[in-house]
Amino acid sequence: LHLLNSSDVQGRIRTSSGRVSTMLKDKDRKDADRIEELYLAAFSRKPNQDEIDFLIEAIADYESPQTAWEDVVWAVINAKEFQFVK
Repeated sequence: LHLLNSSDVQGRIRTSSGRVSTMLKDKDRKDADRIEELYLAAFSRKPNQDEIDFLIEAIADYESPQTAWEDVVWAVINAKEFQFVK
């Protein structure tokens, strides 16, 4: 529940020195490359094409790239694959 609801977790996602801000600094970087970086950091694996396509489509629905990526990072942190050892 801490990961789902914590203002501390939200603050760490939103901080200017956090992963989201760092990923967005390079404006020419493709979203697929950012997704791959995030999956490698969180799951120690590359995303499959369905995961990439799903997230790119979800990101496109946002007006703000910062908000989109904050939500993506939050979703990854709260994924069962991140929380539980297989």
